[in-house]
Amino acid sequence: PRAGGRTKRKASHYYFVLHKPLGVVTQRDDASTKTYVPRPGRNDKRWRPWRRQYVPTVYDGLPDGFPPVPSVGRLDKETSGLLLFTDDGALTTRLLRPGSGCEKTYVLDVTGVVSDAALASLSEPLDDVTKHTREKVRTAPARVKVVSRSDEGARVEVVISEGRHHQVRRLAARAGFAVEALHRKAMGPLRLDDLPVGAARPLTPDEVQTLLSNCGLEKKRGPPRPLPVA
Repeated sequence: PRAGGRTKRKASHYYFVLHKPLGVVTQRDDASTKTYVPRPGRNDKRWRPWRRQYVPTVYDGLPDGFPPVPSVGRLDKETSGLLLFTDDGALTTRLLRPGSGCEKTYVLDVTGVVSDAALASLSEPLDDVTKHTREKVRTAPARVKVVSRSDEGARVEVVISEGRHHQVRRLAARAGFAVEALHRKAMGPLRLDDLPVGAARPLTPDEVQTLLSNCGLEKKRGPPRPLPVA
């Protein structure tokens, strides 16, 4: 309570997940700043200025009533699955912080001959360099489970506790695998379950409470801001 008998109001935020489809980028603008039509050479009289080519984003497909708040991390254009959105900056920071304990579960489809040694290498730590400070770091080991395997390839479940840039794809490349598909099925306590591709849903009160409790924010937040329910 504040002086004078007034009580400090707890912050309320939006929390929802999207089943991200393939072919869209996790970016707020039109993602066209680096995509151009090829430009003729300088000696070509048919010179024409570069034209921007539109690339769809995850925000284009949000249902009515879902605000374009930031996402917690990113999924690349060729990766599908669970993507969390919230305007709770403190929660986002704590979820993305290495050592936060927020595990991400991916399903990885690879092609070719899949040996036991190559599968075992998926769980080994990955040497990385931080984006801004260029500091060398070593990731925590991943947990790997073979879902199915055949002569043509395998489906593998990979659980990581950090979110380094293209971490799962880089683990697969190091093991010599050709990635056919990559899908994130879970993030911490959140699951997609039967949510259709391209659809979004607000988090349940229990999901919000679990996320906030895991990050030590449950006493600082009020009820989630309302969102449409399908």
